[in-house]
Amino acid sequence: MASIAQIYSILAPAQAAPGDTVQFSITLKNISSSTHILGATMNIDYSGHHEEMDLGWNAVPADWYQSFDGSFVMPSEGVQLIGWSRWYDEFAERWIFEDYLSKNIALTELETVFSVLKVISYGRQ
Repeated sequence: MASIAQIYSILAPAQAAPGDTVQFSITLKNISSSTHILGATMNIDYSGHHEEMDLGWNAVPADWYQSFDGSFVMPSEGVQLIGWSRWYDEFAERWIFEDYLSKNIALTELETVFSVLKVISYGRQ
């Protein structure tokens, strides 16, 4: 359970088509009683592929929210996003990873559209 950098939400589409640019946002809340430097990391996982994205950091006052945004290109299969919150411990001079939340993005099923052409008349020339 988080003591400083709590993940409030991960916003991302429920599904995407292969090759689409998928935008996402992770929102953190500083649940402590003082200002802390909070940061976010997003892991993008599928079929043994693991990509870690550092989304940045910011000084966040007590009881405030901070959002961090990112994007990736949707592969040809579903993806799991795993967001991590972290805060900077100034005394130990290191980042403390604290909270995590995941969200799945399914692959959009491509719809095949067929058109029927009706022949009204037929003639020879």
